[in-house]
Amino acid sequence: MKYGEILKKSWDYIKRYKFLWLLGILAGNSVGTSFYNGSNYQYGGEELQRFRDFDPINNTGEIVSASVNSVGKVLGESVTDTVSAEPLYWGIFLVVILVLILLAIYLSVTSKGALVHSIDKLEEGKAVNLKSSWALGHKFFWRRVSFALLAFVIYFVPLFILSIPVLILSIYEIWVPAVILGILLFLIYLAYSIYLSLFVPYAERILFLDGKNAYEALKSGLETFNHNWRELVLIYLIVIGISLAFGIVLAVTGFVLLIVFGLISLLFYSISSVLGIVVISILGLAVFLAFLIAGGGLSAYISSILTMAYRSVRK
Repeated sequence: MKYGEILKKSWDYIKRYKFLWLLGILAGNSVGTSFYNGSNYQYGGEELQRFRDFDPINNTGEIVSASVNSVGKVLGESVTDTVSAEPLYWGIFLVVILVLILLAIYLSVTSKGALVHSIDKLEEGKAVNLKSSWALGHKFFWRRVSFALLAFVIYFVPLFILSIPVLILSIYEIWVPAVILGILLFLIYLAYSIYLSLFVPYAERILFLDGKNAYEALKSGLETFNHNWRELVLIYLIVIGISLAFGIVLAVTGFVLLIVFGLISLLFYSISSVLGIVVISILGLAVFLAFLIAGGGLSAYISSILTMAYRSVRK
């Protein structure tokens, strides 16, 4: 596998065909997705009781408790009255949200297929454009959805199964074995998920380019990786390195721009508060769009690398 040629040609494609950036924006992250769930800490009975009992005036807790109860009652009644009084508006709101979610899914899934087919056609020396690439991505929409559902199952069903013994031990308050077993099973699942992430991207390209269904694509992707694991592991490490470098550059750039634009906004704010708010809004929007475009370029670049790597091992 000619790694340097793959990286160079992928970059040339991204520079020449700007519609790939748009597809990259719509497709999202090509490396992976992370979820932030916020803090897992919850107030238990003891902490809640301490909060309710606290009162800086007479330590009786009556003022705080009455205030909390009153606020909760008012908010609850307000939400209930609003929903019951305007059910049509709430129904329209929920329908709009659902439509937007479905639209986002369609755009993301179709863009992934369009990116893969675009690079494949370019490697074959054929002309491509946004319209033709989008048509190919649309053609494979439902097959890619079935692939996503199957991939979800193989990713998260083992996690659910592995968590059962830990939950059982926790229910019976057998903490030490629960912690030890939890750490051990987490490491096992981590290795499992990394292994999946090594061949699933190539299974996706088999789905798009070789006309196989979701199950056949995953099976063939696994076989492809096992037969070419040295080359594909190195590609994986290269992609991770590019993503990390991009993240570092983005973070440093964002920090510098935050300081510079913050000072500029303060200068205008000292002249006029309205002018300062307008300036910071415009600058913030410009930075957001710039980062969005850069992220789309990265997504398209990585997708191109993976597609060309698959074409290389497929030969």
